[in-house]
Amino acid sequence: SVTDDAAPLDGRVALVTGGARGMGRSHALGLARAGADVVLVDACAPMPSAAYPMASNDDLDETVALVEATGRRAVAHVADVRDAAAVVAIPLPPYRSGSAFTPFRALKPMIMPTTPSNGQNM
Repeated sequence: SVTDDAAPLDGRVALVTGGARGMGRSHALGLARAGADVVLVDACAPMPSAAYPMASNDDLDETVALVEATGRRAVAHVADVRDAAAVVAIPLPPYRSGSAFTPFRALKPMIMPTTPSNGQNM
């Protein structure tokens, strides 16, 4: 149950962006250990503005396996969160009855495109 101290997030689903590695992976594992099932999203593509290599599909698959090793469910989607249409289009898997999850379609009005001062996409 949600009030269970051992798994306070049991019955919940967490969305983790940048979930393939680094902080996103760390957060996904922490949420899973707390009882949440996890939806992982990562672009898994090079970004010219980054001075280091981005995560790969293999990294994303590894995070799925690590989350599942905690006994929780994980699904992964390759999508760039800077693209609102890509985020809204992420198919949601069927979760167990009573799962507290807001469909991405309901979040659409909250997703705002942002650009840096030079006018290029972030």
